[in-house]
Amino acid sequence: MMNEFHQNGISILPINKISDLSKAAFDCGVKNINDFLRNKSLIDSQKHITQTTVVMSDKTKEIISFFSLSIGSMETQIINAPENMNLFQEFERFAIENPEAEIYDPNLKKYYFPVIKLDFLAVNKKIQSEGIGTNTLKTIFQIVLSIKNFGVGFLGLRIDALYNAKDFYHDRIFRYIEIDPDNVDGNYCPNTCPMLARVDEIEKLLPKI
Repeated sequence: MMNEFHQNGISILPINKISDLSKAAFDCGVKNINDFLRNKSLIDSQKHITQTTVVMSDKTKEIISFFSLSIGSMETQIINAPENMNLFQEFERFAIENPEAEIYDPNLKKYYFPVIKLDFLAVNKKIQSEGIGTNTLKTIFQIVLSIKNFGVGFLGLRIDALYNAKDFYHDRIFRYIEIDPDNVDGNYCPNTCPMLARVDEIEKLLPKI
């Protein structure tokens, strides 16, 4: 689990340092995310399924935000969509020239990449729209870069963003893996939007967030 960190009136703590009372008091406005924090986050961390980290106010002892990270893989196709092409087009040639990399299945016509998964990011609804989400995401990006700097290879940080949160992530480096859900004919309103922030883009753009 992540080590503790204390600075400027906040503490960043692993989930095993958080009381059931603090978890029960947290409300981000989304029931299944609240339920995960209260009922599953600790055991999932203990089982190394996903590691949950909590940002807590030293003054109020309330949970400000939390996030959960895991290692995973993603599959995708290269399609005629601008953000998908920007993310993946360079790998068409790479896959042909480097078949030993095994990132492409010609039978399924799919590409496979290792990623870090952002399973959850939630902010206390009492302080949403105050920059807490952005600051928490910066912390996550810093963790991602530290993993890269330890010599671990992966393409980027993947999230299945809630539909009403997609613009938040899109404004902060993430790009649509498939299509921009706002540019589709008809009543296309998915529950989540698969998005990716490539690690090279995180490294380049983090100072500007």
